[in-house]
Amino acid sequence: MAGILDELTKMVTPDMVNQIGGALGLDPSQVSKGLGAAAPAVLANLNHQASTAGGAEALLGSLTKAGAAGPDNPLGDLLSALGGGSGDLLGGLLGAATGGSNDLVSSLLGQGVNAFSGSLSKSLGFDVKPILMMAVPVVAGMVNKAIKSGNLDPVGLQNMLRTEVNDFEMNPANAETMKIVKSAVAASEQFTTLRSKFTDEEWDQIKLAPVAALHLVASASPSGFGGAARETAAAAAALAEQAGYGDEVSVLRNAFADGLDTAKLDALREQVYSREELVHYLRTAAAIIKAKAPAEAERFRTMLVDVATKAAEAAKEGGFLGFGGKVVSEAEYEAIEAIRAAVV
Repeated sequence: MAGILDELTKMVTPDMVNQIGGALGLDPSQVSKGLGAAAPAVLANLNHQASTAGGAEALLGSLTKAGAAGPDNPLGDLLSALGGGSGDLLGGLLGAATGGSNDLVSSLLGQGVNAFSGSLSKSLGFDVKPILMMAVPVVAGMVNKAIKSGNLDPVGLQNMLRTEVNDFEMNPANAETMKIVKSAVAASEQFTTLRSKFTDEEWDQIKLAPVAALHLVASASPSGFGGAARETAAAAAALAEQAGYGDEVSVLRNAFADGLDTAKLDALREQVYSREELVHYLRTAAAIIKAKAPAEAERFRTMLVDVATKAAEAAKEGGFLGFGGKVVSEAEYEAIEAIRAAVV
């Protein structure tokens, strides 16, 4: 991997590392350590995807599409600047780290992106996702540059990536980093296998379940704008805590790695669903987990009840000007019990 990683090392100066660390709230040593593992891990992941003829062809298409700069593709402009060594590299890196390249990261790293990121974070001892958000567009830009300069077809891309990974692995100095890289790629592959057990519709139903649980409780006893905001925040915190109990390849960790989907919550609020319809939805989601990931069924049930309970406890119902009222109203209690019964 000498070519691409050596070029990256030259591009990212110590001053840039310090600025990135300051912007992300990370120690410069963490930035260096994170980039040192994330960049080769991304290349290894791409190499794994390209290990079959179909995978290499699909990856080539994704990289070419992402690198097509133009007024309707600002991401392509970023890749063009990064891959061509022009433009504001630091600005591009920080823009990517703060979410500008979410679509690219997902499209290139696939369904196992959260497992991949989680494994890297566990190995390095800190949340590496912001750095991974940087590494993906940088590495993609460099690979895209190689594709254009070498006029590579799928076989050429496959050979190039294999050579890069083999060169990196053969260097004894990279032994520890390679262990981290292999673990991350393996986690991504394991989760992709797990995810294949679910249809897209089933996966969406699982992801929407905590939103439905929150909506069921919140609509049982409306709290007003301020109370609704507190309920949403409490539910999001409960979801993050419960999902955090799963390992890197778990359904819960991967389905809810990005937190509570507030856009889906807003959309749900605009619809008119009865309590029975919402309860049925949750019952179905719990049945899907029980059938296809039985080891996580109990944690999924606990998560839904906890999300609902924490939301109900976040704002008092009734009373006047903040005085009196109940922390959990009778209607909310009944909604929580309905959820509990539905997901047994």
